[in-house]
Amino acid sequence: MKILEKSFKLIPLIARVIKEGGIVCSPTDTVYGLLGSVKLTFAVEKVYGVKKRDVQKKLIVLFDSVDSLKKYNFVLSQKLEAFLRELWPKRVSVVLRVHPVSPIAKVFKDLEVAVRVPEDDFLRKLISVTGPLFAPSANPQGLPPAKNCKECERYFKDKVEICIKGKIFHRPSTIVKIFEKPVLVREGAVSFKEV
Repeated sequence: MKILEKSFKLIPLIARVIKEGGIVCSPTDTVYGLLGSVKLTFAVEKVYGVKKRDVQKKLIVLFDSVDSLKKYNFVLSQKLEAFLRELWPKRVSVVLRVHPVSPIAKVFKDLEVAVRVPEDDFLRKLISVTGPLFAPSANPQGLPPAKNCKECERYFKDKVEICIKGKIFHRPSTIVKIFEKPVLVREGAVSFKEV
C-alpha cells in the first residue's frame, strides 16, 4: 500500500489507479472510506471481497455535483433536484431511484442507490476526473472504521493500492429515502429533523 499526502497535484495519479479498478483508502467528509469506480463491476466486487461485506449491504456512491446525477440517469423531479441542491454538501446520503439504462443500475443490479455530494473539495475534484465513486467505510465488516493510514494498512495490507493521509469527521453520513416522504434509514452526522 502506497501512502500519499492529500494533494490536488496527486489527483491524476490517484485517478489512474481508480480508473484501472484499484481501491483507494481515503478520508471523506465523514469517515475513512474505500473509494473505487462504480463504472467497473470488478472494482465493486473487489471492495465487497476486501471488506468481507455482506452483498446485501448497499454501497453509498459519491458524486461531484447534482448535475452529474442527471448524466447517470437518476430520477429527479424539479422539486427533488431543488431539495438536493439546498441539502448538499451536508453529510447526508439520499437513496434515489435510477433508470434501468444507467450504467450504475447495470453494475449494482439495483434501481435504488444511496448518493451524496461530499463536503470536501479534494474529493469532488477527484470525482470530476474519475466519475462517481463508491465509498463504504474503511474496515472489514464488524470492525471499527480505520481512523488513519496506519489502521487502513493493518486492515487491508496490499489489497488496497493507495492510502491518502488526512483528517476525518469521525461520524458516518445520515441516510434518508425521499420518495413520497422522507424516511430515515440511518441516523448519522446530521439529525433527521435537520433534513
